[in-house]
Amino acid sequence: MLEAFNHPIATLREGLNAIVDGETKPLPLQDTHLTIEVENGLATIRTLRVFSNEDARSIEAVLTFPVSFDAVLTGLKAEIDGRKLVAKAKLKEAAREQYEEAVSKGKMAILHEEPLRGLHMLSVGQLASGKTVRIETEMVMPLATTGSKLYLRLPLVVGEIYGVSPFLPADDLVAVTGLNLTATLTVSAQGGRVLFADGRGVENGQTIMLDRHLVLEFPDQYFGQRSGVDAWGRKLDLLLAPSAQMDCPLDIAVLVDHSGSTGDQLGQTHVHDAMLRGLRDWSKSLRPTDNIALWEFDSTPDFIGHATGSGLAAMTQKLSPPQGGTELGKAVDAVMKQGARPILVLTDGQTYSHEISQAQEAGCPIHAILVGDGSLDAMIGHLAAQTGGQVIAALQDDVAGALAAMLPVLRKGHTGVKGRLSDGRPETVSTMRSGIGITVAWSDKISETRSDAVGRYAASLALSLAQEDLAGQIALAHGLTSHLTSLVIVDEAGEAVEGLPRMVKVPVHASMISMSYAPAMHDVDFSMDMQPKTSVIRQASHVMTRSLRVSLPDPDDDADWSLVSSDQLLHPAGLPALIADRVRILASRRDVVALAQTCGMTPEAVALLIVAFEDKMRDRNAGRFIRNCSALVDEQKLVSIERLAFDLAFKPAE
Repeated sequence: MLEAFNHPIATLREGLNAIVDGETKPLPLQDTHLTIEVENGLATIRTLRVFSNEDARSIEAVLTFPVSFDAVLTGLKAEIDGRKLVAKAKLKEAAREQYEEAVSKGKMAILHEEPLRGLHMLSVGQLASGKTVRIETEMVMPLATTGSKLYLRLPLVVGEIYGVSPFLPADDLVAVTGLNLTATLTVSAQGGRVLFADGRGVENGQTIMLDRHLVLEFPDQYFGQRSGVDAWGRKLDLLLAPSAQMDCPLDIAVLVDHSGSTGDQLGQTHVHDAMLRGLRDWSKSLRPTDNIALWEFDSTPDFIGHATGSGLAAMTQKLSPPQGGTELGKAVDAVMKQGARPILVLTDGQTYSHEISQAQEAGCPIHAILVGDGSLDAMIGHLAAQTGGQVIAALQDDVAGALAAMLPVLRKGHTGVKGRLSDGRPETVSTMRSGIGITVAWSDKISETRSDAVGRYAASLALSLAQEDLAGQIALAHGLTSHLTSLVIVDEAGEAVEGLPRMVKVPVHASMISMSYAPAMHDVDFSMDMQPKTSVIRQASHVMTRSLRVSLPDPDDDADWSLVSSDQLLHPAGLPALIADRVRILASRRDVVALAQTCGMTPEAVALLIVAFEDKMRDRNAGRFIRNCSALVDEQKLVSIERLAFDLAFKPAE
């Protein structure tokens, strides 16, 4: 039986279902509706997700999903038992603390976080048996352009990811193939037609599959001005316009990803081939004074050579075919040793490699062109955000178009946010997103309304102008999910439930192309310090579906901390089998017995807390068990037990 974070699941014809106590029941995400409004090049995306719990126990549904690098989450609301609740923004740690406190008390709570730029996480805690909740998020982002097309790209799927994940298993992405996840799509655009990437017209209310990135083209759309209102009632004007070409010569390093995953199919070609063709076409627009240092990277970086202007095309002939891993951090550091300059990365984005310090310290922007159906904005987006860079996703295999859109960004040199604050409030902002220039001017005119979607988005652009404390206050005032703040709802009026919720990890679709090329674990080549693709699609259990390999996270063991109550600290009978086995072994250790005597506790109680401390990094319910035990064990004793748990992690067994 396959499991995802201790929750058994099976892929059936009608979609993903949970197998609970031998019965097949649907996973909690029951319905999705996408409503997109576009005006003058700015899109507002409202996503309604309906979660239901048909299990006999309370659950915690956790959905980690990709979002566009340029998207800002500007609001969240929920409907529970006919009551409408609006989320409040809190600083990240405070929001998580409020959510955890509510879950421990048995109260339903909703938390929306941004673990990384390009990756969001929605948690629905203590969804009681038989209950349904409707959650609507609001997101704002500009359209992108290749020069000839204006389009909106919503990443919905995930390919295989190289490297060690920076997330707790409970928070990590889970992607599987063979799902039947769908959404109802409604799009309205001032200025006319809306098309899918294949040229078909969009019909409002139609059902779409969520098994690939959603790309919509707006052939009659144009950039222009939008008006809005901020949290203080001030009116503002936001102007979007294609960036003007500048005369500054280029002096950049171009890093081309040729990891094994760039051999994935992309239309009639492959990701790597599309990159090479795009570079050759792009070189025709370069000037003789433009200087390019060409590199490629997989598990290791390799310098190809220097080129000027159109000479870049000939140098691409020296680039190697796809192979190896995706050590982006090593590659960036190698480039920086050759001299600080802006870096342009062409990648499928399928990496968690993020140990990059030199570029940030040198003030060197990292820009990226994302290519491929399995691309993930998250890690490369995080690096770009840290260094003031830009991320542009290629429209299918049109890498040349994405490079053309990036060219004004590269020639401009500085792509960060400029502007002015007054009394802690933004007055002006100018920046670039996806090669589009954005300027905002706030006025002294006061509106009767407060904080609309455009105003909240405008405020998000100003966050980097302020020191962290002030930026946090701006984000809090405007109800933003950001690197500083999260959105949280606690249903105080709802009835509390007993015990901890069983975690149910809601998956997203795995990229079908990436999965078709996925190696089995025993086929992975560990030479050249290559990290296997172990984070998003874990090689633990395999089942063939539609001739593709499905890999789900390793459940590690059957230790279900949602079944452990604080009462069992005093009476440990009835613990889940694997937890009980570990407690029995630890309770016989001399150091555990000695600490138990010092604390005035039984060795079994100390051992149970040690196991919880060991597990809390992968299972939030273990941390909640510790929290609930704080009423029984004073803080000093808990600190001593945690210290011993840490020491035991590095000691051999007795």
